[in-house]
Amino acid sequence: MTPSGGRPAAYWNRRRRNQGAKLRHAIAPTLIVTATRGFELSRAVYRHNQLVKHGVDAPLHVWDGLFHGFFYNPDVPESRDCYDVIVRFFDHHLTS
Repeated sequence: MTPSGGRPAAYWNRRRRNQGAKLRHAIAPTLIVTATRGFELSRAVYRHNQLVKHGVDAPLHVWDGLFHGFFYNPDVPESRDCYDVIVRFFDHHLTS
C-alpha cells in the first residue's frame, strides 16, 4: 500500500479542505494577547497563523517591551489598553 493509501492527491486535498471548514465552525473566535518580552510570543504568533489559515477569527495584539502577563497589573498603563481590547472583543462577539 502506498503512503497515501493508494488514493489520488485530489482526494486528500478535498479532505483537508473539509477538515478546515469543520475546524472553522468548531473553534470560537479567539483573542490572542501577548507582549514582546513574554516567553509565549513565538507560540502566540504561530497559533494565530494556524487559526487564521483555517478561517478562524483570531485577532492578535502584541504590546511592545512588556512582559508575560503584563495585564494582571492594573497600574501598568498598557493594561488599561489591553482591557479595552478585551471588552471590545467580547462586546463584538457576544452581542452579534
